[in-house]
Amino acid sequence: VEQWARDSQKEILVSKEDKEKIQELLFSSLKEELKNSIIIKVSDRISKGFRIGIKGEDVYYDFTDESITECLKEFVSPSLKEILNKKNG
Repeated sequence: VEQWARDSQKEILVSKEDKEKIQELLFSSLKEELKNSIIIKVSDRISKGFRIGIKGEDVYYDFTDESITECLKEFVSPSLKEILNKKNG
């Protein structure tokens, strides 16, 4: 996050349940000057986890359960991949 454009505002999309926990964690550990450059918003498309990116741009890191599962499927055996597909489908 420190390497992103310093003058741009960052957005973090989270589930409704995770918003307060993540907001508290971030703001308790960040410097005072960074507090105004981060917005935390609830997204109905996210059930668990979060996405972080630069506001107004289509560049983000995706740490949602679904995204992590999709990444892991590339590295697991066919039988485990089948189990992951059933759980998400």
